[in-house]
This record gives sequence, structure tokens and C-alpha cells, in this order.
Amino acid sequence: MLIWLLGKSGSGKTFFSKKIVKFLVKKKIKHFHIDGDEFRKYISHDLGYDKRSRYTNGKRVFAFCNYLISKKFIVILSMQSVFREMQLKNRRTIKKYLQFNLVSNNTNVKFKKKQRYIVGKDLKFNPIKGDLNISNERKSTQKNLNLMIRSIKKKFSIK
Repeated sequence: MLIWLLGKSGSGKTFFSKKIVKFLVKKKIKHFHIDGDEFRKYISHDLGYDKRSRYTNGKRVFAFCNYLISKKFIVILSMQSVFREMQLKNRRTIKKYLQFNLVSNNTNVKFKKKQRYIVGKDLKFNPIKGDLNISNERKSTQKNLNLMIRSIKKKFSIK
């Protein structure tokens, strides 16, 4: 079972993932949160941010996700991806799969002028339609979280 939160930098992926983790802890459900930045820091530290490196990182992340899923974890993944084919493969191969696309105009991330390979700037970001496509503005944070939790309860039969 995979819950994938997808979005550009600063869209709220990690924020909402942590809220979902709190919900699952409260329900005493076996889960594992993978933060894309943390995974890269500790596992894929040998890779750059160019498209080829991002693809290799994505393959590593999904191999790990599949391992955790095989051990009956609900995996919460907060990670960018510019690869529609990875998103489509997940939808086809993972039995219980939710994808939340987060869109925000309030990204508070500032990039250095010479920084390259920025998703949404240098690398095209056009994810497949998610189970929820959320326009994440600060005033609607609780409403969006409620929508996500409702979707999770329904998809994974949680009361």
C-alpha cells in the first residue's frame, strides 16, 4: 500500500506526510514514511540532480517501497518525480495506491541563480492525474488534510 504525495519544492509534501503519519499512529497502523530529501541524503547521496540521476534515485526509492509493501507496511512517500512512466507503473502494479498531487503558488523555496535541475523550473513537472489534485493554499490546509484522510480511510478500509 502506497500513499504518494507529489509536488514541487515547498508545496507541502513533507508537512502533509507528517500529518498522515500522526493519523496512522493514532490508528495503530503499521507504516513507514519515506521523505525524498532524506532518502537522497542517506541512500542516494552518490547521485546528482540531473534527469538521469533522478531516474536512478526513483528506481531505488520504489525498490525500497516495494520491499516495505511486501512486509505489509503502508508506505507514505513524499517525493518529487518528473517521470510520468514511474507514476503510471505504480498505479498499475501496486494493488492499493493513492497519489496526492499538491499544487501551491506559495512555495517558499529560494534557489541560487546558478542552481540547475530544479523541478518545475529546469525539469518539466507534469504529473499524471492523482486520486486527489490539491491546490494547497494556507487557508485550506485543514480542509485538504481532511480530504486526504477521507481518501486513505476509504482506500485502505480504515475506520
